[in-house]
Amino acid sequence: MSGLSALKETVVQGLSSYLEIPVVRNNQTGAQTAYPYCSYSIPSLLEDKGGAWEQFDDGYDRKPATQTWTVTLRSDDIDEAAALAVKARNWLDHLGTVYLSDNGVTVLSVAEIVSADGAEGNTEEVQYSFDVVFWFLNEVQSAIEETGYIEEAEIGGISFCRNQF
Repeated sequence: MSGLSALKETVVQGLSSYLEIPVVRNNQTGAQTAYPYCSYSIPSLLEDKGGAWEQFDDGYDRKPATQTWTVTLRSDDIDEAAALAVKARNWLDHLGTVYLSDNGVTVLSVAEIVSADGAEGNTEEVQYSFDVVFWFLNEVQSAIEETGYIEEAEIGGISFCRNQF
């Protein structure tokens, strides 16, 4: 698994299955999801972690990157919201790491759980949030097939061939 859409799919499916509640992206249009549910936002979509692009035999080039999510558990019951927040954090921090790793996602860090009550103007809703940073491989289709390789070059009167190294 590589790439942004696969990261999202892996985390959402795994977390929803473990929590047994819907996991939805924040700020979506449509009817409000029934309580309890988990929502997430992605305040840092793609942060380059240095390193170089690497070519793979499947026609893709990949480079390490991170993505930060804010995960929010929502309910109309304070105890339920708190229990779900702890359960979600424990899954991302420990219990779900094998599933995530098997799908190419690594959890770099999970922050503290904080109260987010009334953050969106809904005073009847109880919210607990935490941030999680994921490591993954950003991928792009390789351009080698279109651009090809430089087979020979002359630099300072010295000839170099691609195959001589």
